[in-house]
Amino acid sequence: MIKKMTLIIFALMLLFQASAFAAQNKTAEVEINKVKVRVNNVQVASNNLLYNNTTYLTIRAVAEMLKLPVNFYKETKTVYIGKVPEGEVPEKVLSTWSMTAPAKSNVELEKPRKAKISFVLNEVSIKVNGKKISSDNIIYKGSTYAPMRAVAQMLGYDVKVHVPTSTVYIGEVPANLSFDNPKPASNNSSKMYDVAATGSMKGWRLLKGHEYEGKLEIYYKLNGTIVSTQVKDIQKVDLKKKVSWVDDSGKKRQNTVGEIYKMFGTFSEYTSEWFYEKFGDLYADWLLSSTADVSSLVDRYLEETGQLDAPGSNITLGPDSVFE
Repeated sequence: MIKKMTLIIFALMLLFQASAFAAQNKTAEVEINKVKVRVNNVQVASNNLLYNNTTYLTIRAVAEMLKLPVNFYKETKTVYIGKVPEGEVPEKVLSTWSMTAPAKSNVELEKPRKAKISFVLNEVSIKVNGKKISSDNIIYKGSTYAPMRAVAQMLGYDVKVHVPTSTVYIGEVPANLSFDNPKPASNNSSKMYDVAATGSMKGWRLLKGHEYEGKLEIYYKLNGTIVSTQVKDIQKVDLKKKVSWVDDSGKKRQNTVGEIYKMFGTFSEYTSEWFYEKFGDLYADWLLSSTADVSSLVDRYLEETGQLDAPGSNITLGPDSVFE
């Protein structure tokens, strides 16, 4: 009996430890509202976070834009967006849940900036129409943030990034807008390859032969069907170099690259379109590490080399489907 009790206590201790370490309290540098998100060319009025080359939106914004209900089951710490798998939540709990999309809320948008913030990583699980999101999720200032691309692609929607204006488009895009994102190619058509990473990135694979070679180092890990990516900006920039430009009043100005980069980072009174109009490639290169569609590039390479199957759509859209 004593042995049995000891084993039970030990098992409970292990269970408690596993639960305690499931979530992580982190402090890290993120970029708040650096990118804009548009769904069917309509601006999403919600804060977003750029962390580890992934854009996160609040689950409320995700539910609003996809017109899906969102509910939380505290017993399993699971957020459900859309359908709830049968048997996962008791009927008496389901009967109290809303099965309609949340009403649009007035959100106070934070100033675009880089910031070191404290947040909780992976305290909850998120399921979209019954399928669990394998990527990280973030709780910041009481709101839960989900990886925007993962949610959209799980529902079968295209995601494109317009680098010049640092805008992410989900679904419909303007007809006259061109995108520089790499397009999927047939098997073995690209010259990409990978090598084992070294130093602080040991254990990762370094992608070579891609279009950003010499500007970005792209690392990836493949665990089953889960792909993780990291990006390092290796562009050689002379921060003391002088750049001449003309302000809105027609006055000629001259600043160092370092001063202009500082201006890019504040976003105090100018839009990304204004920066791109005034500084062109200088601004595009500054944005590159956060706007390059690295996830699609790595997925393309893995699909071409047979390491990953191409994803299929998880929903069927009919002629009466509406997505705003």
